[in-house]
Amino acid sequence: MNVTIRQLTSVTAEVVTAVNRLLPQLSQRALPADAGRLEKLIAHEDVFVLLAFADQAIAGMIQIASYPRAEGPAVWVDTLVVDEAYRGHGIAALLLNETLEIAKTQGWSEVKLTSRPERLAANKLYEKTGFERHHTNLWRYIFID
Repeated sequence: MNVTIRQLTSVTAEVVTAVNRLLPQLSQRALPADAGRLEKLIAHEDVFVLLAFADQAIAGMIQIASYPRAEGPAVWVDTLVVDEAYRGHGIAALLLNETLEIAKTQGWSEVKLTSRPERLAANKLYEKTGFERHHTNLWRYIFID
């Protein structure tokens, strides 16, 4: 399987369809994406969306956003998902490693992410990649039902 990673720079119907196939595989609460929202997302200077293509099909994605901090800029991995049909081929690792390369290039001081404990394979990947578990509570306030 030939896998390539590319930054999303324009939104097509194929991209919208793929994103709407991928997001529910990550979270049942995922809202459908539309072209306008995706265009606005990739136009933001502090956001990167990378797509993994396996044999020309969109097989996964990662969305990262940087933000300034007093101790140096950092990045948050907001979304990392690989289509169920393509799991087990190292695609998530490729997306994550490309993110770390971008972080180095951009001069970001830290990359953060969260993962549910039951996502055993994902948590194993993060540990293998060099991420350290940070024991904390994540709190959120959701405005959308």
